[in-house]
Amino acid sequence: MSNSSQFDALRAEDIIYEDNHLLVINKRPGLLAQSDVSGDPDALTLGKDYIGRKYNKPGAVFLGLVHRLDRAVGGVMILARTSKAAGRLSAAVREQRIRKMYRALCMGPRKIPDGELVDRVRKDERTRMAVADVDSEAGREARLILRSLEPAPAQLGRVTAHDASPEFTYVGCLYEIELITGRFHQIRYQLSSRGMPIVGDVKYGSQHALPGVQLALFCTGLQLEHPVRREPLSLTAPLPDWAQTDREARQ
Repeated sequence: MSNSSQFDALRAEDIIYEDNHLLVINKRPGLLAQSDVSGDPDALTLGKDYIGRKYNKPGAVFLGLVHRLDRAVGGVMILARTSKAAGRLSAAVREQRIRKMYRALCMGPRKIPDGELVDRVRKDERTRMAVADVDSEAGREARLILRSLEPAPAQLGRVTAHDASPEFTYVGCLYEIELITGRFHQIRYQLSSRGMPIVGDVKYGSQHALPGVQLALFCTGLQLEHPVRREPLSLTAPLPDWAQTDREARQ
């Protein structure tokens, strides 16, 4: 589904942090991280357009993709404004020196205890899904740390109201996730394979789709060392309604 009209430019509220080295955005669900064969708008191109307009740059704008978020996933995304920053941040990603926090709203009552989840997975190129692979060299370790939260009851219905019948009663579990590795569809696979598909993730077993191209999965924050200043940097995005705990929703 194309959402081109929604993503003609980055908005002021999409900008989380900006300096001479970094542009950090709150990527909206449905926006590609980078261009693909669809030709739909993508965050990297919109970021270049934003820098070019704001700083009146007549030529090509450098902006490097440091990490990716799935198209249907929103939240904090870092773009590098210099090659030095891009190289250092890419190394930090490889060496797992960036702390990546997410929230996910899953279908059904809680089935997964808090703690670390470890699997071996690979990308199936035919289905474009993550699958288990414990036997071949293609399988790579996937690790995350899970903590259950108490979702705000008033928000649960908003997530699925568009395709639910009036008598539909939604039971969900909200998780906070620290993503240790960053494999293809990792969070989506590790939760769904344990009987807890993410709301809206029909590809991995959710019974209900969400409007547009989105899942109830959101990158809430990144913690890292600034690639040039070498100072701690904590980057957060406002939580969607569905991602709020009962206490957060009342504040």
